[in-house]
Parts: sequence; C-alpha cells; structure tokens
Amino acid sequence: MPSRDFLSRLRKESFQSFNFDIIKNREFNGFSPPSVFVGSYNYPKVYAGILNKPYSSDVDILEDYAFMANNLSSKEVVSLRSGLVNSRSIIRVDKNSNKFKEYLQNAAIASVKVEIETKFKRFSRFWNIDRDSSLFGVSYDVEKIKVYDDFKVDKRVEKVINDVDFRAEESVFYLYDKGVLENKISELFSTSQLGLGIKRRWVPTKWSITAVDDTIGKKIIEEIKSYDFVEEPMVFEGDLYGNFFKVLLIPRMWGFELMEIEIRSKKLKKYNRKDYVLFNDFEDYFGRREYAKQTVGGYYAIRLAVLEFLRSVKKQAYALVLREIRDYDMPMGVWVVREGVRKTMKNRSVFFEEEFKDKVVYEIYSDFIGHFLKDSFSGVSKEELMSRLNTTKVLKQSNLADYL
Repeated sequence: MPSRDFLSRLRKESFQSFNFDIIKNREFNGFSPPSVFVGSYNYPKVYAGILNKPYSSDVDILEDYAFMANNLSSKEVVSLRSGLVNSRSIIRVDKNSNKFKEYLQNAAIASVKVEIETKFKRFSRFWNIDRDSSLFGVSYDVEKIKVYDDFKVDKRVEKVINDVDFRAEESVFYLYDKGVLENKISELFSTSQLGLGIKRRWVPTKWSITAVDDTIGKKIIEEIKSYDFVEEPMVFEGDLYGNFFKVLLIPRMWGFELMEIEIRSKKLKKYNRKDYVLFNDFEDYFGRREYAKQTVGGYYAIRLAVLEFLRSVKKQAYALVLREIRDYDMPMGVWVVREGVRKTMKNRSVFFEEEFKDKVVYEIYSDFIGHFLKDSFSGVSKEELMSRLNTTKVLKQSNLADYL
C-alpha cells in the first residue's frame, strides 16, 4: 500500500485542484470515459457508480489502455485518475433492475464517452485504492442522475449482451478473441450483461476483473496443451511503473508459478537491511483448485500475458515469473502487471540464453534465479528464494525433456 507521505502529497495536490463550485452547487455535468465501478463491501448491498470527470469532456486519456499509449509516468497516471470521481448509489445486486442500474449498464456498454448530469447529497473524501481495480478519486452519493443516451455501442458488444443463450465463459472469450479490451469485458460482466439470461448477476468490479482474466486464461490453457514444447529455454525481462519482471519458459508440460518480492523500504541499501516480503502461487498441468490467495488478481493477469505469448507462437511451456515491486508507491490496478508482462514478453534476453548451452533444466533454472538476484534490490538469498518456489520441487523430478 502507498506510504503516508505519498498519500499526504497527493491529497494536497487534489485539494488544490478541487473545484469548489461542485460543493457549493451540489450538482455538475461531466463525461465518463465510459467507466463504471461496483464495490464489494457489504455484498450483496453495495455501492455502484459511474466514474466521470466533472466539467470536462477530456476523458479519453483516463482509460487504462491510454496511459501506456501516451507514455505517461506513474505520477501522471495517479494524478489523472485521482481527478476521476464516482457518482454512486447503493444497489442490491440480487434485486431486479431499476433506473440507476440501467444508467450503469448504459455507461458500461458505450464505446465512446458518455455525458452525465449529477445532483448529489454528500461526498466522501476517501479514494478507491485497490491492488486489482483502477484508482479513482472522491465519491458522490447521488440524489439524481441522468445519462444521455446518444452514445454508440460496439457491434461485438451488442451481439453478446442481446444473446441470452450465450454462456458467460463463451461470451467473455468471444469478445476477447474479437479484440475487445479486458476492462470493457469486465465492466459488461460486472453489470450483469453477459451469460445466460436467467444466470446473469451483478458482480463487484474487482471480482469481475479476476474472473475475466481467469476465464480467458483457462481457455488458452486448453489450447496450448495440444502444442509441442518450446524448442529451448527462453528468458524475458522488462519493467513498468516500478515493477520489474523476469520470465523463464522451460520446455515441458504446462505449469505456472508467480513469485512476487515486495520491497518495503526504499532505504534498504543505506541501512543494509533486508526489508522484503515474498508472495507466491503455483499451478501444475491440472490447474488450481482454489483462488490464488497470496498474489491475488495479479496472478491471473500475469498468467494471461504469458499464455498470450505461448498462443502466438503455438507452443507449450512451463512458466516461472519473478516480479520485484520497488517504486510502486500507489497501486493503480491489476492492468499494470498484465501490461507490464505483455511488454516483457516482447523483450527476449538472447544474451542470457547463451549461457544455457549444454546445461540441464535444473541448472538453467538455478542460473536464472542467480541472475535475477544480481539485479534485485531486496537482499533475499538464493537459498531462501529457491526454497519458497514450488518450481524447485517440480524441476528436481526426473523429466525426459531434460535429456533430449
């Protein structure tokens, strides 16, 4: 989580740029990128709202995919997202639809920015800061709200929301395969617009993001299991917004492990202290039986990015991903790690792979860990890291592929 100093600075900047006419008039016009948010606290009675920017139509850059395209820094992303407010109301996810729910659904299906009018009762100074869902600023409890319906709907989206015989899993993968972005799919899933008509449900945003990543990932896993192994071990490395990644692909049947090393002190080197925490989750060829409790939504997002690469080259592999979290002051959403590993999978470390020649898989794995730790700021030992990794046990087992 972000430090107190970081939050204090951001609140001060947000306060200075705050439009006090909103408080005075208790109403405003604005635009949504479009984007919606469904909370999880007190489920099934939760807050849900439309994310929008008061008095502004310049909202296209506020979507996750636009940040990397515009080469924005993490501070710029946080500053922009903190200006996005949540016009919200309490809904019962297990009750029939009402006008506010219809507005939320309209905002979720729109393919271009949506204009809204809001009159509110009170506002909350608390921001949404979550490892999975995207950051946004203050929230307003609405008294009245209007969403103008002069917006466009993507034909791909229109097809699945109108087909009540299309199962949710099939709808999610259809949209993904047709090029619809994950954040749009998760919003449709969250606002009860995908799946069989009688089974459609409202789902908290953070749950829907993970469900979409997991659903797509499982479909791709089914596909890649029919492919041959990668011809040789492969290494990739990259970074994004203070997150550093190294990926090792091994020629053997599908399996996946994510190890996260979170550095808790920026003054680590100065004080010569080991200040880190390890989190890891793992699956073998037969998959997981429960939620990834340590690395949570990031596990499914990172797994998807690796699977996309394997699908693109039509190969199967065992994948190990090491993530070191260094200067990631403010969690901005699980999209950061998904996009970070997508970027990483485009940067193959051929120079490092030259050292693999004439070595068996376990030796390659051990060297990979060693090279990662040379660049690490954590101070974790090779022995500690390898003892925590399930991959160590997996690769110690005899495997014919090691000797081919």
